[in-house]
Amino acid sequence: MRSLIQSLTIAVLVFTLSCEDIDDPTAGLETRNLFVQYAANTVDTVNIEEGGDAYTWSVQAIISGGQDLVGTVSFSGDAVFSTDFEIAVEDDFENDGLLTSSNEGITFTIPFTPGRGEALIPDQTNLTLSFPEDAIADGNKQLLVTLEGAVGSEDSSIVFDGGRGPIRKVLVVNIADVD
Repeated sequence: MRSLIQSLTIAVLVFTLSCEDIDDPTAGLETRNLFVQYAANTVDTVNIEEGGDAYTWSVQAIISGGQDLVGTVSFSGDAVFSTDFEIAVEDDFENDGLLTSSNEGITFTIPFTPGRGEALIPDQTNLTLSFPEDAIADGNKQLLVTLEGAVGSEDSSIVFDGGRGPIRKVLVVNIADVD
């Protein structure tokens, strides 16, 4: 019995002395907010001619907000909305998922897609830019399409940043004048 108590005492001491305080492995790491992004197959720069083919790409929320999201894209550059380019959102909602549009940008719906089992299904929608031929020799134009972010359609406290940091956030479109 005595040797059993001694063995247990030694085992407890060895265990106690071998345990060390372990620092938090995430201490000092930068935390990131949830984000929406342009899909991985979206190129950074597109070269298009007036009257040429439309360009379609996806906006994704890799982690679902559990409800539809209202995304925002801003426009900058010297291309003029409704003259040099038009945009549509492809989904099953009224007005093609486009909530508002102006020369400054658009708001659109990213529909919630419930997952089935363990499958990861990103919430996403497609955006399509078209480039009407305007029959005016007004020179080449550049358009920057910047993904600003998204919020929950039912709970605006659910906030997604635009892009994965600086990547998958800006699409540069060079529009060649054919007139």
